[in-house]
Amino acid sequence: MTQPKYLIRPHSQLRISQIDDYTAHHPEITKDSGKRLFGLQVVEGTGKVNKNQVAISPKERGDSFRISLTSEAVKSHIRKLRDIEATKLNVIDEQMEFLRQERRKVLQTAWIKANVVTLKEIVEKIESEARNQS
Repeated sequence: MTQPKYLIRPHSQLRISQIDDYTAHHPEITKDSGKRLFGLQVVEGTGKVNKNQVAISPKERGDSFRISLTSEAVKSHIRKLRDIEATKLNVIDEQMEFLRQERRKVLQTAWIKANVVTLKEIVEKIESEARNQS
């Protein structure tokens, strides 16, 4: 038996609901029609979809939201919704940054050691070749 999939609903009393209750799609690109209705801007659809965003909305009533499809936007939205996971993700990000810095230091050290030959190494090389020839 498979587990049901869940999605977090923002700004509601019940923050978790089944993912079957939601629809997700790429929103339509809109443009300003230049008209105002009761002081509000009226927009028109262009008939094209915006592949850079995803709109998630419940099938019934509730809050819907749009997320830009960039790693930073998705990461920040998830962290806004779930505080516990946000702290865990922050710890993981700090560890990843530390490891990136360590990797940078190791690569720099390896590059220096690979491209710098000390005088002692040259003397040992000459002496070993002299021993091999005699």
